[in-house]
Amino acid sequence: MAAASATADQVRPSTESAESDYQLSLKYEKGDGLPKDERKAVALALKAAEQGHAGAQERAGFIYKLGLGGTPKDITKAVEWFKRAADSDRVVSQLMLGSMLQDGSEVPRDLKAAAKYFAKAAAHGQPVAQYSLALMYLKGEGVNSDLARAVELLSAASEQGLAQAQNELGLRYRNGEGVAVDFAKAVQLFQRAAEQGLPKAQFCLGQMYYYGRGTSLDYTTAQRWLKKAADRGEGDAAAFLGVMSGNGQGVTKDINEMIRWYTVAANANSSQGQAMLATCYHKGEGVDPDRVAAWKWYTLALESGVPGAEEDLKQGRQAVEKMMTPDELERAKGLVKDFVTNRQKQKDTSKR
Repeated sequence: MAAASATADQVRPSTESAESDYQLSLKYEKGDGLPKDERKAVALALKAAEQGHAGAQERAGFIYKLGLGGTPKDITKAVEWFKRAADSDRVVSQLMLGSMLQDGSEVPRDLKAAAKYFAKAAAHGQPVAQYSLALMYLKGEGVNSDLARAVELLSAASEQGLAQAQNELGLRYRNGEGVAVDFAKAVQLFQRAAEQGLPKAQFCLGQMYYYGRGTSLDYTTAQRWLKKAADRGEGDAAAFLGVMSGNGQGVTKDINEMIRWYTVAANANSSQGQAMLATCYHKGEGVDPDRVAAWKWYTLALESGVPGAEEDLKQGRQAVEKMMTPDELERAKGLVKDFVTNRQKQKDTSKR
């Protein structure tokens, strides 16, 4: 008994010291009662991590991942610390590891391992982990495809207010995937996510009002939600607004507005917008005919993919190409290349 007591007494001061160091690091980090000092905060957090403090180990993961307090970035060390914290059931570390392993830009991509860490965090009720794991079950990535399990996870995350989960669950009810079709339920879920500012949900809600599914047909309300989505970069919503402007649905018919919205949609990489704008330039609808622009947008729409319209797009491009000079074709190819390059740069920038 005496030996056991002595061991406990030896462990306690280390544990208390680690907690003390960790709390002090937080004070230096936030400037809480002490001068804000990121370097001291980092040093104390790393000290506490070495002593086995799970919260400090999680912090160490972020220190090395982000290069905080003058510490050189080191993804290998970041992963090591996140793993140690995750083994102590630190949910954020489990989520981080799942995300990093799924993304594959900083560590080798490992979808099975990603699913394992998402599952651990999801079991603790972490909504982003529940949502991420649900998508893996929907796609069969790292796990066997399981619609029922995906819906279960989406429902759990949705109940916690995660807009992305609400939107994804709304799609399941709209499309009848894993659940019976229920347009009213879909509208309810899209509404919740849209009110949180999620562009995809605003687009989906606008569509429901446009078609009168789960709610009354209402072009004015459809316009309102579609515009919110388009203003936040949702290209397909801009394409819808182009259609409505061209048809005079919810607004006065305006061909110039139709072209403007199609252009916004096309530049946002909406294949629908690109296809519609290509047709306009090909046939001179609302714009002067322009073979170079038509070929560019037909090509980009084909590369993006428009389900059910591929053959029409190919025929349209072939018809334009027959009328083009070699110089026009080269210019059009150059414009396509520039567009693809710029879109990739935008994607790379958004990841940073």
